[in-house]
Amino acid sequence: MRDALRIKLKLVCSVKAKSAPAPITASIVDMSPSGVLIQSKFELGQLGEEVEVSFRLPVDDEVVLFTMPSLIRNVGSEIEQSNGEKLIQRGMQFLKMEGNERLALQNYIYKQMAGN
Repeated sequence: MRDALRIKLKLVCSVKAKSAPAPITASIVDMSPSGVLIQSKFELGQLGEEVEVSFRLPVDDEVVLFTMPSLIRNVGSEIEQSNGEKLIQRGMQFLKMEGNERLALQNYIYKQMAGN
C-alpha cells in the first residue's frame, strides 16, 4: 500500500526493537494507513527488522495509544540539521493491524487532510 494517502506531521513516538533493552524516543514525520516515516537521533534498527512503534492520536473525544508491530521497510539517508546533529530515517510498515485500529488511523488521516 505504498501509494496510500500520506500526511506530514510531527508526532512523538517510541520505537522498541526486539533486541533493544529499552524503547527509543523518536518523531513520526509522515504517516499513512499502512505505515510511518520516523526520524531519530539514534539507530532504530536494520532493514527487515521487526519493531514496535507506539504513539498517541486523538480519536473522537479521547487520546488513544497505538502500539503497532512494524517492519523496517526503508532505510533512509541521514539528515544533517543546522546544529550539526544527524537524524536517522526509517520507513516502517505496520503489521497485524486490528480492524478498529485501521479504521481509527484512517479516520485521523482523512480528518488531517480535510483540515479538521
